[in-house]
Amino acid sequence: MRLRSKLFRSLLISSLGLVTLAPIASAQPVVRDHRNNNNRPAPPPQDTGPRDAPPAPRQEDRGQSRHGKVWVEGSWDWKGGQWSWEPGRWEDRRQGKRWRARKWENRNGAWVRTEGDWEDFDDRPRVAPPALKDENPGFKRGQTFVRGSWNWDDGNWNWTPGHWEKRHGGKHWRDARWENQNGVWVRVEGDWDVAAANPTMAPPAPQAENPGTRNGSVWIKGKYSWIDGDWQWDPGHWETTKTNSVWTDGHWDNRGGQWTWTEGAWTTTTTVSTQYPNQAPPAPQQENPGTKPGYVWVGGRYDWKNGAYSWLPGHWERERRQQFWNAGHWDNRNGQWQWTEGNWGAQQQQAAPPPTYSQYPNQAPPALQQENPGTKPGYVWVRGRYDWQNGAYAWTAGHWERERRQQYWNDGHWDNRNGQWQWTDGSWGSQQPQQVAPPPQPTSPPGPAVGNGGAGGAVNVNVNVAPPQPLGPTQAPPPPPNEQPAAKPGYVWAMGQYEWRVGKWEWIPGHWERERRGKRYEATRWELRGSVYVKVDGGWR
Repeated sequence: MRLRSKLFRSLLISSLGLVTLAPIASAQPVVRDHRNNNNRPAPPPQDTGPRDAPPAPRQEDRGQSRHGKVWVEGSWDWKGGQWSWEPGRWEDRRQGKRWRARKWENRNGAWVRTEGDWEDFDDRPRVAPPALKDENPGFKRGQTFVRGSWNWDDGNWNWTPGHWEKRHGGKHWRDARWENQNGVWVRVEGDWDVAAANPTMAPPAPQAENPGTRNGSVWIKGKYSWIDGDWQWDPGHWETTKTNSVWTDGHWDNRGGQWTWTEGAWTTTTTVSTQYPNQAPPAPQQENPGTKPGYVWVGGRYDWKNGAYSWLPGHWERERRQQFWNAGHWDNRNGQWQWTEGNWGAQQQQAAPPPTYSQYPNQAPPALQQENPGTKPGYVWVRGRYDWQNGAYAWTAGHWERERRQQYWNDGHWDNRNGQWQWTDGSWGSQQPQQVAPPPQPTSPPGPAVGNGGAGGAVNVNVNVAPPQPLGPTQAPPPPPNEQPAAKPGYVWAMGQYEWRVGKWEWIPGHWERERRGKRYEATRWELRGSVYVKVDGGWR
């Protein structure tokens, strides 16, 4: 019992002692250290940005332009209290966007940078594309040439060359084009359209062909065919001659504004006059056979077949002992030319001299052949004509000549001077050409009536010539057909016109001309001067 009381008193005394000491400990005064603190490091100053303007930009070599890329210019950056250069770079172009370069601006004495970024931008062209480049792709059977075009890229016009594509049956390729829509040039892509059955534009001028001659064959001239909405060239070819038949070439005709092809055909000849020609043969072609021991060269000659002369090349004949080869020759017998065959004989015969031809014909040239060259901007069509060669008229096809500034082309013409027809060459002049009289037509058949020239003599032709015709048409051209082409931005419609050809009016449809800056297009017109209508050509003025 005593032990328990002592323990209780001890615990009570200890608790009271702790309670008494707590206020004493909390009442102790705060002691501060007043020692010198100047040795401690100061905090770093805060960078408030540059106060001076950035240096001038550096010149950078960006190299060649990159398709589909945009060059982002290099610029100065402020790092660690000094200017640091950041080089430029290429970035992918974004459709309908343009890059806004970063820049530094002075705001209240401090320079602040505005970051670069992509912003909305209408980058379509406001200037017309350049004129299309000339391309001469030639011809590929079964292929259509897609013309090259200009593309607007990186703010510049860039040329994309043309290429070949496999033709689509019954369809025509429509080339891409640029249209001006409210001051902005918009590209209309090319595509395949349903082809027109008949062309409304004239075929191109035939390509030049030099087939030479081939015994027993006739050369069928090449022609342009309208295939799937395009003009395609079909080269000429040889065909075997047919007895008592003459080949007539096919031709294109404009019928009601559409061009229609008339096929060539063989025509049977039944006139007796085809047995013997009444016109002298052409001069023999030059042959250089050389020498061949033991052989004799039989020279070539012109043969009369199916109403026309055809060349038969020479050949070698083996020599015959004590025999001489006497060459064949043409003789004029009572106005008809007849051939005497060559032969072997015991004596050398004097060869008949070749026929001689007058320098100027006394028969009028034939009517001009119909040519439909169409139009070619920047060029003038020089009409075909008949030349007098080796005693006969030969046709020389027309061709294009490049225009000359402030010059006009005056066509050549035939004139009857004291019974002889003489040719005056065409030329360039400073005055508008006048209509030239068409060649008078003979009142008798064009074959010459030969005088007393004898075998191998000079050819003297006597033809009754019709009186001169008036200079061009005396009747006004018909009213023009109604042409109402839909509007085509960037182009001007050149109205169709009537042409006076072979004594009748022929309609030439209109066409589109690309606009020319500072120029206006004047239509062709016909003016009555005296009693004759004269054509005044239109063009850009």
